[in-house]
Amino acid sequence: MKKVRALRNIGVAAILILIAGSCARLRPPAPADVVIDPPGIAVATGPCLDAMPDADRDGMSDGCELALSRAFAPQLMLHATRCTLPAAGSEGHIAGGYFHAAQPVVGIVRLVYLPAYYRDCGWRSAWCFLIDCRGHAGDSELIVVDVRRSASGGWITDAIFLSAHCFSRSEPDCRWYRDDDLNQFDWVDGIVRGAPVVWVSDARNANYPSRETCERGRMGLDRCDRSATPYRYPVIAERNIGSRVVPIIVGDRPPGCVNGRFVEPGDRMIVAHDAVECFWDAASKFGGWQGAGHGETAYGLYLDHLGL
Repeated sequence: MKKVRALRNIGVAAILILIAGSCARLRPPAPADVVIDPPGIAVATGPCLDAMPDADRDGMSDGCELALSRAFAPQLMLHATRCTLPAAGSEGHIAGGYFHAAQPVVGIVRLVYLPAYYRDCGWRSAWCFLIDCRGHAGDSELIVVDVRRSASGGWITDAIFLSAHCFSRSEPDCRWYRDDDLNQFDWVDGIVRGAPVVWVSDARNANYPSRETCERGRMGLDRCDRSATPYRYPVIAERNIGSRVVPIIVGDRPPGCVNGRFVEPGDRMIVAHDAVECFWDAASKFGGWQGAGHGETAYGLYLDHLGL
């Protein structure tokens, strides 16, 4: 009898297991974590892709390029304490050309901001007896903001690239910021995943997502003081560098090239009017607008790496 009872119990247990398994199959799966986009920025772009007018023939309308470039223009936290300053009475920004570009790239719009600074003023440090701390004419730093439409219909930042001493032998801060890395940024007007706040290191113009990362940059040589001056990146329609197909054209300069006369600001900052920079040429080093430098990293090299 004990064996019969035991067998009966085993049979009942097996039936219960089968029933439980059937119920589990019928039960709807547990919902996966749903990532909800922030609202982003409501940008009145008008038609964007394959719309006209499209002067640079990159597949995006001119109006959309300008509207998005202005809406997501980064706020620069600048330290113009000992670098090339505009004349007294002008806005407190680092002297530069401040160009931009915008192109569609597989599901996103890539916004590129090219300050084209007049100078890099070098480091001041006790380490300078071991490393080269000298400055140079012209500084080709840049900021990239990839944006896309959110589920709510607004536009949000999807990724950010910041240049910081790029193309040196080892520079971990020259990089893309995506996903959780975007939590390192503050945002203009508190709009999360809108226009980013970017810290620019004193005199060297390297870009960082926060003051703390700036202070750790380049082995602790870069500096960002709490008294930084906020300056919204100026987006001027005439300073769109266009595309490789139809680059910017200024006067009788070759396509894609700009001279110092075009860049010279209204505060009469001294530049060499005949100095020429060609943004889309990866072999043409950026020497600045004063006509006195051997040149640094070509903007064209950055644009190649960005797939533009």
